[in-house]
Amino acid sequence: MVMATLEEFTSVSLRGTYALTSIGRGGWVPCASIGILHFNGRGGITGTISTNLPGRSFQERILLRGSLAGTYTVDADGSGFGSAIIVPTYSDGSTAEINSRFVINQVQIVDGALTAQRLTFIQEKLDSITGSLNTAFVTRLPDAGQFTLASIKGTYSGVGFGRDGQTPVTGMGFITYDGNGNTNASNTQNFPGASFAERIFVTFVTPNGRYTVNEDGTGTITSVQEYETGAVADLVITSAKVIDNIKVAQEYFFILRDLLPTGSLATSVIYKRLPD
Repeated sequence: MVMATLEEFTSVSLRGTYALTSIGRGGWVPCASIGILHFNGRGGITGTISTNLPGRSFQERILLRGSLAGTYTVDADGSGFGSAIIVPTYSDGSTAEINSRFVINQVQIVDGALTAQRLTFIQEKLDSITGSLNTAFVTRLPDAGQFTLASIKGTYSGVGFGRDGQTPVTGMGFITYDGNGNTNASNTQNFPGASFAERIFVTFVTPNGRYTVNEDGTGTITSVQEYETGAVADLVITSAKVIDNIKVAQEYFFILRDLLPTGSLATSVIYKRLPD
């Protein structure tokens, strides 16, 4: 039995375009995804997804891109719980039905109706490839404006985590964007030392990087680090503010495409240091 709430949520509460970030936990190898979901307010879902999965060898990673189609329902008691069936069709021809439960975490009034701004999805079954339990965080993007290179401009900062791997890794730092596709960054990472218990801080300066932003708010960052040349991260803008018809990122999420030297998959939430 679900206790009653003061709100009354329906299928109309999910409408518009949302960014999706998903992390697999507890599997034998790491996985993570980014994507875009479109809820039509009447129980229909469409979208796109990019999933970072293990390849044929220990260090190899593959990026599967695909389209999404599905349905959703919001529980009749109006509590904000619901369920979804989403079917991804990947570029390699593979497909699978994904059943999830979700809850609406945060809302705003849009056109006189309660409209979900943040949701959490938990996949029903373990991921068939990695054995992970996938949890997704979904955030609504503005209806107005457009995404361009100018959507990411200024200095952003955050903390990154190495998922799974042989030993834990965490990093923090900042990255600066010029609004025209160029970037530079500095980050400090806590890496393993010479022995199991020893830890060391290592600072990496990554100048002369490049970035892209697609029309849907996804994109890439290509940088140069001391331990890897041409490292690529896949990103999705998860929070934006419309300024002069541009959706300006206040927050984004990225997945480093290749594993760290420790075997970890790096993911990070990055925030604009000085919000617009």
